[in-house]
Amino acid sequence: MIPKHETHHDEVELLQKLAKVRPDLAFDQPYEVRQGREAVVFIFETDVVRFQKEDHPDIKHALLEKEITDKMAGQEHYMVPVFSYLRPDGSMTIQNRMPGDVIIQEDGPDKIGALKISKMSPDDKQQFVKGVASFMAYLHNKSRTGEISYNLNTSETLHIDSAKSEIKKFLNICPDQKLKESLSGLLTVPEDKDTVLLHSDLNAGNIFYDSNKKSVGIIDFGLAAQGPASADLAYFIKMPQELYISIVNEYNQRSTVAVDYRQPLAYNAALWSQSYMSNPDNPDMQAYALAGLKHIADILRETKEPKSVGTATKPASRPQSPAVRPT
Repeated sequence: MIPKHETHHDEVELLQKLAKVRPDLAFDQPYEVRQGREAVVFIFETDVVRFQKEDHPDIKHALLEKEITDKMAGQEHYMVPVFSYLRPDGSMTIQNRMPGDVIIQEDGPDKIGALKISKMSPDDKQQFVKGVASFMAYLHNKSRTGEISYNLNTSETLHIDSAKSEIKKFLNICPDQKLKESLSGLLTVPEDKDTVLLHSDLNAGNIFYDSNKKSVGIIDFGLAAQGPASADLAYFIKMPQELYISIVNEYNQRSTVAVDYRQPLAYNAALWSQSYMSNPDNPDMQAYALAGLKHIADILRETKEPKSVGTATKPASRPQSPAVRPT
């Protein structure tokens, strides 16, 4: 339940605009309000209302998000929010609120309405894997065939070749020989030339899990971009290792083009390498970057090498999926 919220003066005008469309939501129901850089968001029990700030017009993404969610609604294993209202100028949208709990990072504090992966039952973890993998594969497949059309200027600019270049620069100054040996394996990762529509913000706070319906909910397509499919999978590297590998395996069973599990690792390793190299006078930031790189190295050391990955047209032709070595 959302606690009763004290309405501030700067919210009244927005709630009055909302009342013209949904008078049942304006003042009668308790809500939570979040003030973001680009928008003000009101979260009610059943609906989420977003007011785009005037200096951040985003009609293109609002229309794209509606197209994506309209095409992806009602699929097995996952849910996306459905628009019930969209102003023509994109300045106001209303979507249904995702049921279940929002997924939070393992190192974050426990809180009501949030769930850590480690607290899930084995069955819930399995359903979570199916949900997020199904979502990504469906989005990527539909964009490849043109069933979800898009024309975006935004793109993931970091591709495998540029990622390798950043990793190589770091390896030249890497202070840990064992780490250097482990990460050097990323220099042989094949290029990911397939371009799809990406969610581009699959952080834990944009993923929900409903243990009653055994379903995953995905929200916030505002950063949708075009780029290699493996860029979306890179968001799950922070999760427990066996879960990341399971998501890659499940994705490859559903996607028309398979992903090498090392490709997302290369993207993350490049970003951590950039962070380490750009903070020579900040030992705390460098230590944080090294921790991220060591996590990637652990995955590389403890995961069996898969067979070569290429385009797959049917399940029988798919490559053998990687597996976590028993400990």
